[in-house]
Amino acid sequence: MKSASFSILAALILAAGVSCERIASSSLAGTRWLAVSIEDAVSTRSAVGAYLLEFGDGDIWSIELDVNTCNSVFSLGGGSRIDFTTPGCSKACCDSQFAEDMLRILDAADRYQLRNGRLILQAGGETLTFRRCATPGCR
Repeated sequence: MKSASFSILAALILAAGVSCERIASSSLAGTRWLAVSIEDAVSTRSAVGAYLLEFGDGDIWSIELDVNTCNSVFSLGGGSRIDFTTPGCSKACCDSQFAEDMLRILDAADRYQLRNGRLILQAGGETLTFRRCATPGCR
């Protein structure tokens, strides 16, 4: 019975022209996140600035660093898979080492979790954590 219900649901989704990936990305669409920390096997570093990661409609994302702003596209795969396309950034000098490391981890991130108001991105042995930003002017 459950198998038949799932088949019917899948058919309705496909008939509506909505891909499974699009449904998954809607969990991030329109959300905003403030950087909290970068963690690796040796240490945890707290964010030194108010870095705002924002997911627009569809597959667009942007991040405000110390000085520069970067943006690109992302995609979600099955389970907890995520892929950020290498972003284009403004070229003003100079972002902090934390901001540069954060951007490097974003570019390499391949897994994500949404847990307790946190967005957790993982790339290799590094974890980048953000907290949900619910108000328009949060920093």
